[in-house]
Amino acid sequence: MRLLDNGIAKKSLETSLYNLWAHEWNKHGTCAAMIEPLNTQLKYFSKGIDFLNEYHMNDILTSANIVPSDTNPVKAEDVSATVVSKIGVRPFIACEFEDGVQYLIELRICFDKQLNLKECEGEHEVNGVLTNCNIAKNIIYPTALPPANLQIVQLHNTHYAYITAVQDTSVKDDDYFDMIVLSQKWPITYCKYWMQQRRSNRCVFPTSYGRWTLHGIWPWRKKDDTFPEYCDKSWRFDENEIRDIKPELKQAWMNIFEGTMPNSLWEHEWNRHGTCASVMEPFSTQFRYFKKGVEWNLKYWIKGMLEDAQVFPSDVKKYSPHAFVRAVEGRTGKQPFIVCQKLKNRISYIKEIRLCFDTHYIFIDCNTVIDDMSCDEDVIYPATV
Repeated sequence: MRLLDNGIAKKSLETSLYNLWAHEWNKHGTCAAMIEPLNTQLKYFSKGIDFLNEYHMNDILTSANIVPSDTNPVKAEDVSATVVSKIGVRPFIACEFEDGVQYLIELRICFDKQLNLKECEGEHEVNGVLTNCNIAKNIIYPTALPPANLQIVQLHNTHYAYITAVQDTSVKDDDYFDMIVLSQKWPITYCKYWMQQRRSNRCVFPTSYGRWTLHGIWPWRKKDDTFPEYCDKSWRFDENEIRDIKPELKQAWMNIFEGTMPNSLWEHEWNRHGTCASVMEPFSTQFRYFKKGVEWNLKYWIKGMLEDAQVFPSDVKKYSPHAFVRAVEGRTGKQPFIVCQKLKNRISYIKEIRLCFDTHYIFIDCNTVIDDMSCDEDVIYPATV
């Protein structure tokens, strides 16, 4: 590892830390300020330091002999159980994936508005573990910089914090992709998850009952199942660019979470994925990207594909995930990717169906057919919230 000149390193570290603090306050602290213990910048960051000292994850993991190692992997179940044994609630375990290896990047613990510890409620729950990691595989808890887009920051010579690095848009290899994923979601399942987070949460739905709506159009890398993201941070979402198709987007690509900003989903999808897809002519502007999404939502009408295979919404009937695969494959000739959602009742609900294309927009088999982490042997295709 090449060492930086001390002066340069100090300046770089200060700049990185300031950017991190500014980002966290602007994005999250301004929202947290509604509660008294976090209602100023000083209180917000002081509480962060208090939490770090009280729930020091390095010490918690070390107590169970879970220590950084590039050769001795750990298991998500062991990490979760260790944290539970010390603080009484499950953490969310976040992994970063690179070249088929998954690296431990974050442990998240959750609090209620009184700042009492509570269970984290994540989208990914497998065998009682909240994580985006593949629990069937080992996890590297690295001692040094992983090869992924991470940077390591040394604080006071004793503590380490991993933070996502700002992507260098001049590195074109990071922007490479060789396939396109069209992800369509079942709004009722999304709403079920949303409403269980808070009793007051409500949803809005398309006027056409049974319409699957868009999650996104994502450039993808077939070889290692990763994707480029935020390829041009200077090209921000502009609502004016899609003014002419907003009525269509509000049906085909809608944000169903009532009370949230209607364009928040569009902004996220463009900034993260659209800027990468824009190198292809059909997605070369914001208007074209979203217009193509509306066209594909109608052209690849999931509701019709399922009905042709006698797969209908029902709150009681259970289907094998393979029934959804067969229904889509019967129309496209290729296998989709099926994603489910497990709720607090431990029932698995169909959540998304993703179609895969090569860069000539010809159907290809998706790398994975069924997400075994979220889909049980039997799943519900719910008819009502």
